Amino acid sequence: MIREGREYFRQYWNVAEFLSLIVSYTGIANHVYKMFIVAEILRIFTETKGMGYVKLQEAVLLDELFCYQIGFIMSISTLKFLKLLRFNKRIGILSSTLRVCAEELQSYSVCLMVVFMAFVILFWLLLGRFVREFSTFVYSFESCISMMLKKFNYEDMYAAQPIFTPIAFFTFSLATAVVLINILLSIIIRSFEDVKRDVSLQSNEYEILDFFINRVKMLTGLGKAKVRPLPSMYRDKKKKPKDTVASFPDKVDKLVDFINDFYFENQVDFNSRDFLRKMNLDVSGNNRTFDREKKKAK
Repeated sequence: MIREGREYFRQYWNVAEFLSLIVSYTGIANHVYKMFIVAEILRIFTETKGMGYVKLQEAVLLDELFCYQIGFIMSISTLKFLKLLRFNKRIGILSSTLRVCAEELQSYSVCLMVVFMAFVILFWLLLGRFVREFSTFVYSFESCISMMLKKFNYEDMYAAQPIFTPIAFFTFSLATAVVLINILLSIIIRSFEDVKRDVSLQSNEYEILDFFINRVKMLTGLGKAKVRPLPSMYRDKKKKPKDTVASFPDKVDKLVDFINDFYFENQVDFNSRDFLRKMNLDVSGNNRTFDREKKKAK
């Protein structure tokens, strides 16, 4: 990372590894700090025999944060299995698709967040005083995500604002489920088709199981390294050159057939001896006539 600098963070797996390390170290520090807080709570509880005031909010908050950190680390670690499956180029089509459409997804995510946050604030202002699911900004954000997943309580929303709720709900459903989701699918499908056209022409010989078995055999001395066949561009160079002298009569025959077809409309039989003798006599007569005219000119 020090040697490459900013170039190190241009690859997804490097960023994932860096974030995983940062969250892991902060999770360890969080867990150690939580243990000290729990020990202090137990000390107060023991000294007062359960009658003293104990503040548990900080411990609960740290425990919830620790669960989030564990979940993030597990998700990143699960995604790392895709890196092991890079030997199978057909399974690696997923990462290739995301790599191709990464720039378009960045622009799309900005538009998505602007539109989504506008609806979150709208529902928060309309229903925040009447419906518990929209009482705070965070609750409104979570409720809008649930609405995108078709999980919502429309009766409570309609009872709170019978005029504006149908309009806002219809606009939200149209903008998210119909427009934004379809745009996202179009971007991914188009990138998938581009990647699929390249991957379908490649071989699928690097199966991960065969790779590990071959490695184990090499380490134990039970097998030898498999040599991949040369690509076609190298195999063509290994072929012996064709004998051009042997193919010369065939090329002459093709030339004669072309002349016969183009100039004589296939009316001349070059295989006939009479025709060849007549053509030879005509050529000789023309040569003698040309010589006489040349002498007269002198």
